Amino acid sequence: MTLRSTRTSGFTLIEITVALAVSLIAMFAAVRLYTHAGSALRSAQAQHSLTETARLALTAIRRDAELAGYLAFGEPDRIADTLANSPVTVGNDCGPAWAVALDEPVGGDNNGYRWACPAYAHAPVFAADTLVFRYVDTRRAETLEPGRLYLDSSPGAEPRIFTALRSEVSANDTLASTNAIHARGYYVSRTSAGSTAAEPVPALRMKSLSRSSAGPRIVDAEVQPGIEDMQIEFGIDTDAAEGPRSGSVERYVSADEIDTTSRVVAIRVWLLVRSAYRERGFAGATLPAYADRAAKTYHDGYRRRLTTTTIVIDDARPL
Repeated sequence: MTLRSTRTSGFTLIEITVALAVSLIAMFAAVRLYTHAGSALRSAQAQHSLTETARLALTAIRRDAELAGYLAFGEPDRIADTLANSPVTVGNDCGPAWAVALDEPVGGDNNGYRWACPAYAHAPVFAADTLVFRYVDTRRAETLEPGRLYLDSSPGAEPRIFTALRSEVSANDTLASTNAIHARGYYVSRTSAGSTAAEPVPALRMKSLSRSSAGPRIVDAEVQPGIEDMQIEFGIDTDAAEGPRSGSVERYVSADEIDTTSRVVAIRVWLLVRSAYRERGFAGATLPAYADRAAKTYHDGYRRRLTTTTIVIDDARPL
């Protein structure tokens, strides 16, 4: 009788155990890698969103800053005299002659909302600064719009501020210019149009001179949600003898430190941008000191980014 040895094909229990262990380790590593990659992607997207929010807000401010003080043929002192002798009525104005003080092209308040016009939802960020720009349109008005405020000026003549009562063609005088008046004031609100009760979103908002059927009035509009704080420093040149374009910044000061001898030739802007929603697992961050703000660490789950820029005021005039 012949005996034959037999062997069953397959893996032993030890081989299966080792294979399972290796597979589990590989799966665990893959999951960790995927989770890390997803977290890194979300972080990058959040940072990009904060950067874009700051860029859009600064673009709006820069546009007005670069035009501040433009008056065509008008002279600041004569405009001040015109306003004193012939006051202008503006609906919902933010203070006496706030909208038409063209002799004060750049202004603001340090750490406080002090305008007479109510903030959006009555919820200004009182610790934030405000910033105001005034100027006239760089293009001569060919047609007057009813309810809009204009400056009529010419070399050596007394300027006239008036409200157009009807639509009509502007006077065809090559030695004079009629230009629409712009006044824009920026502030920070604790809430925005996209806020909910559970997730209030701060925003940079703007009071601006507009027109209506009842005449010129101040309206409120949202510039950019996500702005939690705005701080301003004014670059001044106190050498008034050399003229408004005389030179460089002597020093940077807050709005409280500006007097009538100071010429604002630049502004330094800080914007604190905050994400719209809390991010699970975000540990928080420490922001450095800026303007008159001390360094601060946040642990509320919101991402933040501090952005700063300096803008030259081309048509600077005395405040």
